[in-house]
Amino acid sequence: MSSLGDGMAEVAVTWLALQLAPAGRESWWVAAAAGAYALPGAAGTLLLGRFVRHRDPVLLAASDAALRAVALTAVAGAYLLGALTPALYVLGLGLSSVLHAWGQAGMYGWLAGELSEEDRLAGNATLSGVATVAALGGPLLAAALVARTDAALVLAVDGGTFAVLAIALLAGRRRSPSRAAATERPRPPGHPAAATSLVVLGAVVLMFFGAVYVMLPLLARQQSGSGSAFLAVLYTAFTVGALAGSGLSGFLDGLPPRTLIAGLTGAFALSLAVLGLHVPEVLTVVSFAVSGMLWSMYSTASITLLQRTAEPSTLVGVLALNSSARLVALPVGYGLGGLLVALAGLRPAILWAALSVACAGWATAACARLSPRTEHAAGGDGPRHPAAVCSVSQTWRGD
Repeated sequence: MSSLGDGMAEVAVTWLALQLAPAGRESWWVAAAAGAYALPGAAGTLLLGRFVRHRDPVLLAASDAALRAVALTAVAGAYLLGALTPALYVLGLGLSSVLHAWGQAGMYGWLAGELSEEDRLAGNATLSGVATVAALGGPLLAAALVARTDAALVLAVDGGTFAVLAIALLAGRRRSPSRAAATERPRPPGHPAAATSLVVLGAVVLMFFGAVYVMLPLLARQQSGSGSAFLAVLYTAFTVGALAGSGLSGFLDGLPPRTLIAGLTGAFALSLAVLGLHVPEVLTVVSFAVSGMLWSMYSTASITLLQRTAEPSTLVGVLALNSSARLVALPVGYGLGGLLVALAGLRPAILWAALSVACAGWATAACARLSPRTEHAAGGDGPRHPAAVCSVSQTWRGD
């Protein structure tokens, strides 16, 4: 339900900003509102790490949900009372997102504790698939509600979905050790520097994918006479592919993680590269649908890889860092996409971005091989001592 609410907020947040903004400054306030609903989560990861990194993952997820529920409901209430200004609106949205990276990390941390290592890939895929379906229906439902009622009501509904999530998490919170912890076999310790490297390289993959994503309107206008209609077809194809990828991800368990990451990112880069070639429209659509499928599978596999690589005591912190890195990487990728197009032209820019995705993915796979815990989980016989080549940053401790 909360994923459905977030999907609805994609429409409601910007629409309400348009309603509140003074004439002539609409674009500024829309950008501020969109950023406030997402980016403070990255700051919350760094500023709040020392206070929350050792908390119960379920409690973290519930706290994030409760904060979102209160903040969004307060914003809607202030609007109905006629007291909501643009500045107060942005402040409320920013407050609602401060814990969101920790909340997402708590969900995946809880999942890692409840499922055995063999079941985590399927569990992550299920969670990702549910979120994808809800995110697809959310904007459609929000558009219908905005047309009949008001954007503030949609935000109130979004807040209500997070209230339900918080109550459900607290009601189902386990106080006993997880089943996975009781049955999991002993493993070598994780390697924090390798886990941090996986986060950094995963953000690079997302950044270059974001660069390609922002080029799609230009590609649609160049390749089709009806640019907007073709763009809608591309987005739909990607979403359908992502749903298929979520369903297929559970069947990938048992493959060595580094092989899985290398194969998925290589194939994903190839599917993106097709967009940079002069091919028929139908092949462009099919290729982007395959991109959606591979992206969904890669996202699930990368989360599973982090769950296997990080130390149990720092897992939630690493997952929060991963969430915040993704929040920052995507808008950076949007800006990079515009720069690449300006420097190289549309189709060469797509090819360069696709090649960069492949290189970053293969570097991620190389770092995965250096984690003794990952090698053990995969049944491999990799090196016993991680090499220094993957220590691209200091071990992240959340403070």
